[in-house]
Amino acid sequence: MDKEINVENIILLDEDVRNLQTLLNLTDGSVAQYSAALKNEVGKATVVTRRDLPGNVITMHSSVTVIDQSDGESMECTVVYPWEADADNNRISVLAPLGTALLGYREGDSIDWKVPAGTIRYVVRSVRQPDASA
Repeated sequence: MDKEINVENIILLDEDVRNLQTLLNLTDGSVAQYSAALKNEVGKATVVTRRDLPGNVITMHSSVTVIDQSDGESMECTVVYPWEADADNNRISVLAPLGTALLGYREGDSIDWKVPAGTIRYVVRSVRQPDASA
């Protein structure tokens, strides 16, 4: 059964938060609306060490499968930093609306995310975290 969670319940990895804060400090006005959304998410998150991170939480470089509830379409992607983004290989920037939406959520969670065309509900079907040594 899908569950809906509140943004206050997202979990972020401490090393990701440090890197994201650096990124947010470097962003210019051209991505202000996207960086503001990410900053808001980071500010509400519970921050944990890798040792305390549940295995089903989406972190930076996690590979994720989501289902768009409006049409049932499945999509696989990896959440990455902006300079690593590559649409052809489903590598989505954390500054993109979907990238920001996914970060910190868990397998089974429903995510309502506002996009220019309205609100889309995604359900996280699977999460594969990156190898910590990578």
